[in-house]
Amino acid sequence: MLTRIRKLSKTALCIISFLLVILGTLFAVVSWQGLNVSYYEIDSDKMDGAIRIAHLSDLHSTWFGDGQEDLLNAIAQEDPDIVCFTGDICDDKIPHGGTVKLIETLGRTYDCYYVTGNHETYVPEGLDTIKEEIFEENGITVLDPGSETLEIDGSRITVCGIDDIEISKYDEWMRQMKECSDNKDDDIFSVLLSHRPERVEEYEDCDFDLILSGHAHGGQIRIPGICNGIYASNQGFFPDYVGGEYKLENESTMIVSRGLVKNILPRTFNPPELVIIDIT
Repeated sequence: MLTRIRKLSKTALCIISFLLVILGTLFAVVSWQGLNVSYYEIDSDKMDGAIRIAHLSDLHSTWFGDGQEDLLNAIAQEDPDIVCFTGDICDDKIPHGGTVKLIETLGRTYDCYYVTGNHETYVPEGLDTIKEEIFEENGITVLDPGSETLEIDGSRITVCGIDDIEISKYDEWMRQMKECSDNKDDDIFSVLLSHRPERVEEYEDCDFDLILSGHAHGGQIRIPGICNGIYASNQGFFPDYVGGEYKLENESTMIVSRGLVKNILPRTFNPPELVIIDIT
């Protein structure tokens, strides 16, 4: 009888151990926080060649290895022509070391463009200090608002950008967007950098070829093939615009980054994301 009990105990222990391994593996897969690279391609008859954009959003000063080497190496491997930052690169509660280390290297290497996010509104030292001492002094072009046209391999592209709506308030935010829209040439491929993806109605009133946004953190929790995101700020539960490519009614394309921050809140099937866009 005692032998039989021991055999049953060993069997139960094996089953429990196996289930724990399965659960541990499943948890590791769904909550993986390694860096994911997502690729998009946009065809336009305004282009004679190809331009590659690296789109970074919502870093919140997160570290990716010593000296940001994991993120920097991933960007270098993709060899972008320009780098675009769509806000919340700094954070109001986390020291700026991770941001500074990344910006110092990227600003020396690439044409870089930055717009603010809502969290940069709250930084204790003030937004102007962030713009000047972290971004501009490290070679990053701050668009608040602003636009710049580049020629790369025979193709021209205009990069426009506006402050986050929480910083500039609605009327000023709309004025900035109208200024960018008025200053672009319809014959040149145009990109708008704007932190908020949920302002689709306003974007559809303008005529940018591509809008790059972040802010939604990928909806925090994804269920692949079923739900693209459970919750996003300013969109609520089961949000429409949390990550991926969206075609707007005015034929503009909006690409929303899931962001780079490694949240304390769970990110399920939703790892930090570097976005690479080829405009051809």
